[in-house]
Amino acid sequence: SHTDEFNDYLRKLPKGNDGAIRLVMHRMKSESIRMNTDTYNLIMEKVCDMPGAYCYEVYEDFRRNTVPSIAQPNVQTFRSLFRACERNGHIERVFQYYSHMRAIAGLRADTSFYNDL
Repeated sequence: SHTDEFNDYLRKLPKGNDGAIRLVMHRMKSESIRMNTDTYNLIMEKVCDMPGAYCYEVYEDFRRNTVPSIAQPNVQTFRSLFRACERNGHIERVFQYYSHMRAIAGLRADTSFYNDL
């Protein structure tokens, strides 16, 4: 599928190449190619160490523009978000996203998750 092809391309991109990542996201949307959980997680993983709000913007897009049967945030989604919060010094956001993780996604953190924090 086209989604898988774009996901393979995203896997090959180096972390922090936000220009290429933004182009991929724009192209997928402009061509009506569905972004699935892997797509969003790959994008967030590539940008979570960068300064700024792009990782948060991708998550908000994920929440607003996906069909639950096709894409839902998972533990990897929140690991990337928490890493972005830590890298950007937005510790208060961790609590907001932790609430999302529990309430919206119905996920529970395990020991390995807390160790990553």
